[in-house]
This record gives sequence, C-alpha cells and structure tokens, in this order.
Amino acid sequence: MTYSKLSPRAFGLSLGLFWALMVCLFGIVAHFHPIGVRFVNSVQSVYIGYSIDYVGIAIGCLIAFVHMFIFGLVIAGFYNFFLKN
Repeated sequence: MTYSKLSPRAFGLSLGLFWALMVCLFGIVAHFHPIGVRFVNSVQSVYIGYSIDYVGIAIGCLIAFVHMFIFGLVIAGFYNFFLKN
C-alpha cells in the first residue's frame, strides 16, 4: 500500500484555522451565554490575553491559530519523515 505525503503548510493552515474558529466561537458564546465560560477559563490559562471580551477573543484566536499552525507543521513533518522510513 502506498501513502501520500502531507503538505506541512496546508496541514498547519487547516489545523490553525479550525482551532482559531473554535476558540472564537466559544468566546462569542461565552460572551452572551454562560455555557462557554468553563472552556474560556481553561483555555485562558494557556493563552495569555484570551478573555470574554472582543479584544480578548481576537487575541485568543490569533494565539490559537499560531499555536496549531506550528503544531500542524511539526506533525506533518514527522508524518512525512516516518513515511520515508
């Protein structure tokens, strides 16, 4: 069976965009309803500046995108490395 290589940039962008949208969505939900406050509080301990106001949500989205973009680059790089061996 043959496997295809992953594009680290595309994989990183996909993961980064997905996670940033989830962080943004939960931040907006928590702003209007208390259902997302626990999520925001737990993520807030990792992403400094992330909070339930609009500036905090924007900061959290930016940090989340960068975080998962780098994670996606690393994971795709490992996948491609082990695919060769």
